[in-house]
Amino acid sequence: MQMKLNNLVITGEEDHILYMQTESGHITYISPSGEAYFALDSAQIIGMQEVELFSEQIAFDLMEIDQRVLITGRPHHYQITQQGNLHQKTIMVTKYLVQTTDESAPQLVSILQVQQDAPIEKTEPRIAPLNPQFLALQSAITAVSNSLDLDLITETFTWEMAHLLQATACAYYLWQDDQNRFLLQNVYDSQQTISFTEILTIKAHPFLRHAIEERNVYQMNRKTAVQNDEVRYLTTLNVGTILCVPLCTQGRLIGLGMICIADNTYEFAVSETAVAQLLADQTASTIFNAQLYTELLKTNERLIESNSDLQAFARTTAHDLKTPVGSIIGFAELLVQEQNRFSPAEASEFLHIILRSSHQMRSIIDNLLLLASVRQKDMPIAPVNMSTVMPEVLTRLAYLIKQSNCEFSMPDKWPMCLGDAHWLQEVWANYMSNAIKYGGTPPIIKLGATPLDNGKIRFWVKDNGKGLSTTEQEQLFIPFSRIHQKGEQKQGHGLGLSIVQRIVQKLGGSVGVNSTVGEGSTFYFELPQFSSKR
Repeated sequence: MQMKLNNLVITGEEDHILYMQTESGHITYISPSGEAYFALDSAQIIGMQEVELFSEQIAFDLMEIDQRVLITGRPHHYQITQQGNLHQKTIMVTKYLVQTTDESAPQLVSILQVQQDAPIEKTEPRIAPLNPQFLALQSAITAVSNSLDLDLITETFTWEMAHLLQATACAYYLWQDDQNRFLLQNVYDSQQTISFTEILTIKAHPFLRHAIEERNVYQMNRKTAVQNDEVRYLTTLNVGTILCVPLCTQGRLIGLGMICIADNTYEFAVSETAVAQLLADQTASTIFNAQLYTELLKTNERLIESNSDLQAFARTTAHDLKTPVGSIIGFAELLVQEQNRFSPAEASEFLHIILRSSHQMRSIIDNLLLLASVRQKDMPIAPVNMSTVMPEVLTRLAYLIKQSNCEFSMPDKWPMCLGDAHWLQEVWANYMSNAIKYGGTPPIIKLGATPLDNGKIRFWVKDNGKGLSTTEQEQLFIPFSRIHQKGEQKQGHGLGLSIVQRIVQKLGGSVGVNSTVGEGSTFYFELPQFSSKR
């Protein structure tokens, strides 16, 4: 037998069935021996799929081979045995991909050799009855393995597990090793009648030790449950039977699947618990990979941010340190090389310039160290009364306030917020020093706090400066950026506002500014309001 298709020639034995299919499974060619075998002419067969020509069992096997060939691109040889009551039929299958033309999609070539029926002894079928269940398992495993989105994985797992075991509901719990508990993550409930417990602990639910310590599947129902905790939990969920399946991979407990059935006497068969464990194991592996992938993405984001900050840091630090270092070197050289030229008063002025430049350098270095500290340290969250914070801030800014003849006004009483008093001193000190430096002459500074409808408090600092344009406002909180205002010798705000932003974000809040050119600016930060009722 020989088939010619464009420049392609495929040969086979005369009694072999040869046909070609598209990737979607539709037959595009059938050999004469195939027409004879199926007792149909080619016009009837072309366009059909294998399921329309073969028995259900053989068709499923052939379609599974099709998928393997399409996925791997390699030829596949397979033997299919169909058992009847008295006879068995053996089909030798060879399938491979061919490219019929340069531009067309590849097609599947199938060569089937059907051997004569052979009498067999009457035996109980072993593999065939399991095929539908294993096909369903394979489909479920493929579904849960098809994503790296943790929410989608767990949602798919609960749906697939419930349908695989024909259960009423399935819940997925995440194992939190540091807290020694399970935390509910996702639920599929076909009847929407079960209220799964949010948190499960071995202390409250001793039956969990089978999953946590022994890593074994465990089932219980109302008929056979003897432990009080089992009876109590079945009653709480108002279900008859529960199957608990641990999700483990690489020796680690990832989570727990809890499958529920309404029947009070139902007992899961060994084959069902085995199928459930196989799906759970694959899901655990997928969740573990997704967790690694998520952490990798976060690490990459941190690295990108860090690299960006390092580049900006290099530019800004070089610029900031260049002026004071230049002043120190220049005036020091004058004093060393030509000290006899200068009067004591002039020499004293040079030394004061060197001193001021040194303080400026120290301030820049302190800000850089503070920024690094904010990035690395965790901040404890506790109730904070700004009435205890403000005296410390005013002490730090006393010299600047006196030097600028600044006028301050603030509330006598402040609302309580959640934050960290030490780090909030840095926030206020930065906002207030900027308001003094870039405010009017003299600076008139007003402080306040406004409760918001979203449960937060907006703390603010209003100045009487020149105000900021929309473009300038967008640049304010970018790390290492500077605002250059026309006719303004002072350049701001450098590191300060990026430090403020990092501190407030770590405390669970946000920062912002409202400003109009010619009308001054109001810088603010928002933090959660403290309530004694919590």
